[in-house]
Amino acid sequence: MNFTDAGCFIVEFYKELGWDPDIQELDPRKIIMHRETWNHYCQQLIETGGTKAGLGWMNFGPAADESNEYKLDKHELKMLKGAIVDVGHVRTSQTSKPA
Repeated sequence: MNFTDAGCFIVEFYKELGWDPDIQELDPRKIIMHRETWNHYCQQLIETGGTKAGLGWMNFGPAADESNEYKLDKHELKMLKGAIVDVGHVRTSQTSKPA
């Protein structure tokens, strides 16, 4: 993965999980990853993009399973209900102009 642009990396990360930003809302707090994996991604972003890139991951990246509540393997993610929600019909109706 390309860590040089934190914003692009984070967007691509979620797209790889199936998120379509044109028709879905995303709640990254409901996507949980193993804390060591979370730390790895954060460190890579800091090393290539600086502190702001790491802060981007902290603010917009998934949640780390700090307490090991979900017993995740380092290569697993847990997507809780509501992590990715289809709202395409809402956006269309909100942006439509009356005839």
